[in-house]
Amino acid sequence: VLYLDADVIPLSNLDFMFELSTGPNAPLEENVALAYNEEPTNGGFFMLKPNEEDYQLVLKIIEKREREGYHFNETIGWGHQMIPPDGWESLNGHQGSKWDFYGAFTDQGLIYYWTKYVKKKVTIITGDRLKTYLEIDGKVQLARDEDGHEIFKNVQKGVANVRTNHHSRTSFTLPNIVPYRDFHHFKEKFKPWLTNVKKKIDHGPHEFWYEALNKLNDEHGFKINMDEFHVFRSPSLGMYPRHTMIEDMKRLREEKDLGEQKKE
Repeated sequence: VLYLDADVIPLSNLDFMFELSTGPNAPLEENVALAYNEEPTNGGFFMLKPNEEDYQLVLKIIEKREREGYHFNETIGWGHQMIPPDGWESLNGHQGSKWDFYGAFTDQGLIYYWTKYVKKKVTIITGDRLKTYLEIDGKVQLARDEDGHEIFKNVQKGVANVRTNHHSRTSFTLPNIVPYRDFHHFKEKFKPWLTNVKKKIDHGPHEFWYEALNKLNDEHGFKINMDEFHVFRSPSLGMYPRHTMIEDMKRLREEKDLGEQKKE
């Protein structure tokens, strides 16, 4: 399953991600993650091979993390201590062996932990490098380090003639190479539904998003009045991962546990 966040819009046919992970000599593993500028795995674009047993295990990992409360242990993170030379790296060249990268205490850290240290089978794309980690001799090791230009050389650009990932904030800019060029990730306040339709920030991706919305509106009769399409409110949990989210989840969990105890 290839997961894309609600604020990600594909600009090409992404079937190549599946095709290149099929077969005994496939360059991509069944689990694929993308590094962004400040984190080794981004929660907005990744590929997993799900099953019911894994789903239940992930729920237990999340529940355990929530019960631990506000203070995120940057040494063991979600349940594994990285011992150098093992560690993480991001697009901007940052490296580390602590769980202190951007969003480590959220889904981005969970994806890194799950694919690399639980499943022990993942290809992490970092710019033009494809690094595959597998369990070798009882521990997770770098099994392959391959050139993305070579792996993706036959991947054609899609029909969307949009200049991708060009943000006014350089920290959001991603390389114009496969697969980064094949989608656009609207970040934070730059999401199109948080901007005025007549005042687009990035004319390329934003314009394409509105064109797609217009088309769907006409085809399916959503009855959206585009002339009166106003800015939506910011989400109640905000647009940035914050440690207070963990504290909120801990409080809700404790209230739920207390309610169940009273029922007994």
